[in-house]
Amino acid sequence: RWEDITWKDFEFTGRGVRGLVSANAARQLLAASDGRLRVIATAWSPPAWMKVNNDMGNGHRERKNFGLNIADPIEGTVWTQPQSGDAGGVRYQYVARNKLSPDLYQHFAKLLVEWVRYYRSLGIDLYAISPTNEPVFSHWFESCVYTPDEYAKLVETIVWMFGNQGEPMPLLFGPEHMAGDTAKNRLYLEALGRRPASLKAMAAIAAHGYVDGYVADRNSESTTALKNLVTPYGKRIWVT
Repeated sequence: RWEDITWKDFEFTGRGVRGLVSANAARQLLAASDGRLRVIATAWSPPAWMKVNNDMGNGHRERKNFGLNIADPIEGTVWTQPQSGDAGGVRYQYVARNKLSPDLYQHFAKLLVEWVRYYRSLGIDLYAISPTNEPVFSHWFESCVYTPDEYAKLVETIVWMFGNQGEPMPLLFGPEHMAGDTAKNRLYLEALGRRPASLKAMAAIAAHGYVDGYVADRNSESTTALKNLVTPYGKRIWVT
């Protein structure tokens, strides 16, 4: 049950040791700055048991990465079975299944609440959190794919969960897609707008300075495009 998830059960072994390393680094840097730094955090993947593929990455043995085709009428909506052809089967396995299980949104939202509580136990008040890193990309390493509607639903669930728990919510930022990809960023903003609680909760619209998740975006117009897209929403703009 999501009600049973607590930071007191966290185990920092195996892949989980990264969480401990990050927390210790944040604690040391905060102390060294006499508390002047602000600590923000991004969840790259839910735990494996919360995901459709039971893996924190996309599960590809050759460490290949894929991108969600939001414009596709199947990939961009509810993707329940492979499309035709070998490529359809591959993409279903490594993209469609690299997702948070539809019935476990509350579980993941509660986990984020518990991460906030864990950091507070270390003397750190998280300034802001992002539910996911680069939701369009299905990486072989820690990643999780969300369509715009799925992302907006997750944000709405997170807002509800913090309220349910009586826990002050850090600022929310995201979706952390590519700054220069105005078309996809617009889709995520529009999806947030269809869920008023989700859009209201987003303190900052954040993006990354890459063109594909890896190669640096050296086009100075990319951040300008992001600014032009986000400004009408009255949100802060972060490049994370």
